[in-house]
This record gives sequence, structure tokens and C-alpha cells, in this order.
Amino acid sequence: MAMMLQLIFVLCTLISITVSSDVFRLAGSSVQLDVQDPVPDFDDLFWVFNRENNVLKYNNKNNIKYYSDYKGRVEFNEETYSLTLKNLQKTDSGMYEAKASGDVVTDVAEYRLSVLDPVEAPVLTHQLGTDTSNITLTCRGHDLSINSSCEQETCEEKEVTSPGGVSLSLFVNGSTIICNHSSPVSWKKDVLEMRELKRLCADEDPVEAPVLTHQLSRDTCNITLTCRRHDLSLNSSCEQETCEEKEVTFPGGVTLSLFVNGSTIICNHSNTVSWKTDVLEMRELKRLCADEDPVEAPVLTHQLSRDTCNITLTCRRHDLSLNSSCEQETCEEKEVTFPGGVTLSLFVNGSTIICNHSNTVSWKTDVLEMRELKRLCADEDPVEAPVLTHQLSRDTCNITLTCRHHDLSLNSSCEQETCEEKEVTFPGGVTLSLFVNGSTIICNHSNTVSWKTDVLEMRELKRLCADEDPVEAPVLTHQLSRDTCNITLTCRRHDHSLNCSCEQETCEEKEVTFPGGVTLSLSVNGSTIICNHSNPVSWKTDVLETRELKQLCVDEGESKEDFILTCN
Repeated sequence: MAMMLQLIFVLCTLISITVSSDVFRLAGSSVQLDVQDPVPDFDDLFWVFNRENNVLKYNNKNNIKYYSDYKGRVEFNEETYSLTLKNLQKTDSGMYEAKASGDVVTDVAEYRLSVLDPVEAPVLTHQLGTDTSNITLTCRGHDLSINSSCEQETCEEKEVTSPGGVSLSLFVNGSTIICNHSSPVSWKKDVLEMRELKRLCADEDPVEAPVLTHQLSRDTCNITLTCRRHDLSLNSSCEQETCEEKEVTFPGGVTLSLFVNGSTIICNHSNTVSWKTDVLEMRELKRLCADEDPVEAPVLTHQLSRDTCNITLTCRRHDLSLNSSCEQETCEEKEVTFPGGVTLSLFVNGSTIICNHSNTVSWKTDVLEMRELKRLCADEDPVEAPVLTHQLSRDTCNITLTCRHHDLSLNSSCEQETCEEKEVTFPGGVTLSLFVNGSTIICNHSNTVSWKTDVLEMRELKRLCADEDPVEAPVLTHQLSRDTCNITLTCRRHDHSLNCSCEQETCEEKEVTFPGGVTLSLSVNGSTIICNHSNPVSWKTDVLETRELKQLCVDEGESKEDFILTCN
């Protein structure tokens, strides 16, 4: 009996009671495995893979031995005894145990690690049964697929899970149908908007634009609004800026509605697949109910007392006026409201003097720029407009520019797109200058109170030096080999062409320069394929959107939504 009790005691010390934990990680990532139970005194501590492959050994003298298969791939924490595995591969999946060896062997950690690849993107497709308006959805990911049906805007939600823990689910979130492909470490989705399904089931065409009209009963200022399409209409009334809101749905599901959004009255015409509107601003109705007519335009005039350069401004309508004075660029601001609610005001906004005439329903203005007053106080007259001319020496493509006003001129030369900049001030303070701003050559004529310019674009000079005419517009066409969804693109002008192929979301990029300096090129910029035809002085393009190519590759209703074109 004593021998039996001793045997049971020994067996209990050797049997592990540590519970295995499942851990999932993405291939290429890292994982830290911690000890799960208190670690007793030990001579050696082992981390073991699949019960027979040693990962490392650590002894009570702080010596660590990494076994050959794991050198450089694992890290050990001598304080917590945790094991970190780096750059995980799928072959690292399995059981990991930590064992403390002393008088007895004690399991202090046990993990079942699963290393998984990222899931691939799923594909969500739909097929319409026209007779019942029942739509079959198919959510497909790798080797899993789900079929579900939608009827009257209600879709059946489903989910399947493979033995390896990979799930495929089809569900609705708000107005979006989602096909989700997931594992414990990653997920991807494809989506379809509910409105797309509604359009598939609709017999209606898009609605026509409605018309919103109004009619005034002046004695009461009651306004009748009419929201109308060609054969249907809806009436509403407005009084004292308050409008009655209405909505009527006619046989066939067509709806007309009249409502107010902020200061805008909206007439809306809709069916189950589209809508259009006509609008009227509330301020238009307010004007209809006002006794006043819209105000007339005022007139702003000025008079100079030259001996002091004091300027008198007058803001006037036909029978009312308002005076103000300006001295040394400072103007007195005034406002007067006359009997009947008519207002005249004179004020400065930035460098502009404004004469404003208003009543409760409208206003009009006349303006005067401050620089005009400055000129009144100056001795000089405003400058006249200069003229910028050019002359070509074709043998060298050297261009002479002349900036001139009637009795003064300034010459400069341009060669290889570089122009000499010059400025000369003549007696009396008149200045002529020639300079380049970006791609524009500017001839400027100025004095102390005004300036005027004439300009010439640099591209005009480039054309003077070129033998070529501007290029013609190219044409970009495509041809589909449907069995492989290989698309051939052709960029063509009348006598030259360039071919490029697109396959498996990749488009070949090409450029060819033909004799005479004419170039054809095919490239992708974002979601646009560009066919470019150019010579040294001009270029033209034809384009094709990548979504057009996506549509070409539809295979039995299965749209390649993730089709993306890039260039090698």
C-alpha cells in the first residue's frame, strides 16, 4: 500500500496541468510566448516545439543555448522566461511548451501556434431574375462561396467557416451589402450599394426635371406655388414668409414634394431610382410683396479743389444726394435714410469708394477706385498703352523684342528661350521695362500714377523658331482578346501608330520618336490611360478611363472590381 501511494505521488509530479492556449499570427510577423504558471526552482528550462524539437535551453547559471534551427530567429527574456519568435513562417505552426527541470519536470507554458497567410480579396457578384425581381448574390473567396437572395430590398445574411478558421460572410450594413473574407489574423471585403440593386429591379426611367412657378394675389400678398411635371402638379401657399409643405405620391410611385430648406423653396420630382429639383429663393417672394420697386442705380461723382487737392464726393439718385470730402487719401463716410425707407450711403471698402442706394428689397451701387483720386492730384496724365513687337533672325533663331510707346522705345534680345530683361526711366519719370514673368514676356509703361502693359507668350517665340506645324489630335483605341482578357491598346496618328498590351492588371508603357521629331507615347496616370502625340512645339492627347477596360473584362456577370492598370 505504501509503495502504491509513493508511485501515485511521483506520477502527479510529472503530469502537467497547464492548459494549452491557441495563438494565431500573420506570416512574417512575430509572437511572444510568456510562461503561464509560476516557475519553480530549476536546473534547466527548455522551450520545446512539437514535444521533441528543442528551441533553446536556459540553466540556473544564466547560460542560454539556442538550437541550430532557431539561431537568429528567437529571443529569450532571462527575467520573465518568455520566448519571442520572429519572421514567422507557416512551418512554425505547432505546439510550443516551456518545461522547468529540477527534481521534477514541470510544464509552465503550452501554446498551440497557427501561422496564417493574409486572406485574398473576395468577389461579390449579382444575377437578376427579371421575372420576379429576385437577385442572387454570390460572395466568393478562394475555395469558399456563399449564395444569398435579395427581394424587395431585403437580403438574406449568411456565413460559412472552413476547418482552418477562415470565414466568408454576406451581410448588410446600412445601405451597403458586404462580402467579407476573414481569418483570425486578417480580413478583406467587397461591397455593393443597395441602390444598385434597386436600379436593376426598376422599370422606371430617370425622372424629368420639374418646374416651380409662383402667382401673387397682391391684395393680401398671398403667393401660390405650383410644383409641376408635364402631367402632374402640386399646389402650396405662402404668406408672411411661411410656406405650406406638401408631398403627394401618384400611381406608379412618382412623387412630387414642395418644402423649404433654409431660405430656399424646393420642388422635388422623384421615383424609386432618381430625382430632380427646381428651386426658388425666399427673397424673391419677399420682393413680390414689397410696395417699393427695385431701386435705381445711384451715381457717384467727384469735384477737385486743385489748390488744396481736397475732393468733394457726391452720391446721388434722381431726387436725393449725399456729400462727403476726401483729403490725403482719407474719405469721410456717411449714411442717410430718407422718408420712405430709402438709404444713401458713402463708404470705403479697401481701395474702393462705394455709393450705395437701397430700400428694404433691393440695392445698387456705383464705385470709384481710390487710385483715380490720386491721379486727380498728380501733374501727370495716365500713361498710354505700350506696344510689344518682335523680329526674327531665322538663321540663328535670335529674336529682337521692342517695347515702345509713341516716342520712346526699349530693345531686348531672346535666344534659346532666354530673354534679356531691361528697364529705362526717361526724363519726366516715364519708365519702360521688359521682363519675363513665368512663361509671359511683359512690356510695361508707367509713371508715378499709372501703368499699362502689352504681353507676349513665350510659346509664340518657340513656334517662330520651329519648322513644324502644331500636331494633329491622336486617336486611342482598344481591342479585347476575351478568352484571356488581354487588351491591346493602339495610339495612332494618320501615318504612325504605337501598340501596348494590358494583362492581369498591368499595362505596358511605351514611347516612340519617329523621324522628324514626332513622338507617340502610351502611359497611365492614376485611373487614366493617355495617348500623347507631340513635336517640339505642340502636343495633343486622347484618353481612356481604366473603368472602361474593367467593363470589357466582365466574365459571365463577374465584374473585376479590383482591376487596376499600372505601367511597367
